[in-house]
Amino acid sequence: SAVEGTHTSTITHTAASADPIYDNFNANNVTATITDNDRFAFVANRTSGNISIYNVDPSTGALSPDPGSTFLIDAAPGSFAVAAHPSGEFLYVANADNDTVSALAIDSSTGGLSLIEAEIAAANAQPFSVAVDRTGSFLYVANIGDGTVSAYSINQSTGELTPIGNPVASGTQARFVAPHPTADFLYVANEGDNNFSGFIINPGGSLAPILGANPSPYSSIFPTGKRPRGLAIDPTGQYLYTANYDPASNTGSITAFQIDDGTMGGDTGSLIWISDTDTGERTRSVATHPNGGFVYALNERTANIDAFAIDDGSTGGTPGDLISPSTVPGSPFPTSAAANPPNNDDRSYTVTVDSNGNFAFATNFVDGTVDSFVINAADGSLSGRTTVSAGSGPAGITILGVLP
Repeated sequence: SAVEGTHTSTITHTAASADPIYDNFNANNVTATITDNDRFAFVANRTSGNISIYNVDPSTGALSPDPGSTFLIDAAPGSFAVAAHPSGEFLYVANADNDTVSALAIDSSTGGLSLIEAEIAAANAQPFSVAVDRTGSFLYVANIGDGTVSAYSINQSTGELTPIGNPVASGTQARFVAPHPTADFLYVANEGDNNFSGFIINPGGSLAPILGANPSPYSSIFPTGKRPRGLAIDPTGQYLYTANYDPASNTGSITAFQIDDGTMGGDTGSLIWISDTDTGERTRSVATHPNGGFVYALNERTANIDAFAIDDGSTGGTPGDLISPSTVPGSPFPTSAAANPPNNDDRSYTVTVDSNGNFAFATNFVDGTVDSFVINAADGSLSGRTTVSAGSGPAGITILGVLP
């Protein structure tokens, strides 16, 4: 697997061969294994306005605080989301409560952070979610306050950000932004409009609407369940899943879409609805497994994670649909926040899976903790939960480095 970050090594091996030209010396093949040890987790703490830094145990996924275990973004609260650059050298933070996006440099040895700059967003824009495109060239920010998406180019040497034009309208309460993993598309969840927007990423990083055939005649807006709060795209780029959160009925769901490959009537990258699947109470976050076999949905009020297998169509079902009731053994899986008083808002906040699919992580907003789980890649089940303290109000989380 590719290793995130800058890693330079030189291996010199001198040998000869049985061939007379090579001194009649028989040398066997040599296999060298290089293990990357730079594995870090970064958690954005909304209430305390800082970033918690952890080392990740490659065997268990357990988190341990880094010696320089916190980095203060601002005395004001509001750090909601974090995203790492593919190089592993830079970290970007959305600070909704002070209308900034922070660019930070990552120490590859310790995981320590240092401020590069803070980009000021428009007044009341409230940057809420950040994501780096697949090439590492551009940063996109969902602004929940004014319903827009901001685009920045990334200086590959310094990590500095340069705005690309003006923010683009998305929808009411643009809450979460997700780039496509294999193509130049961007999707944004608009919580207040019960839908999400699709954009084409142009060569210079600017955005243009994706036009879909459904709804007809053409639109760049795709309806979903009530109040979508998260998006996840499977690693093949064929399917998109939204986490839907209904505070009125305290219900949750996942909406599944197929991503148009150009043969379904709309622009390539447009969405075709597959299904809605009921989950726990107030589903806030969703993640896919790198093997393309499973979806994980984190439920705020029930403080647990629903796990679903993704239908591959081999038994007559619809490819990309979630198999429900869940066939994943033990689902749903409680987070440590489940020990809190039942049905408390914001108990659990975000779920993510590491890039090799060995571990899942969940932030627990109310009790200020982060959970790690071991994933059984064969059946999607979670086990071996460990818990570590974070700052006040942990929200977003990102994992840096490849975990074997």
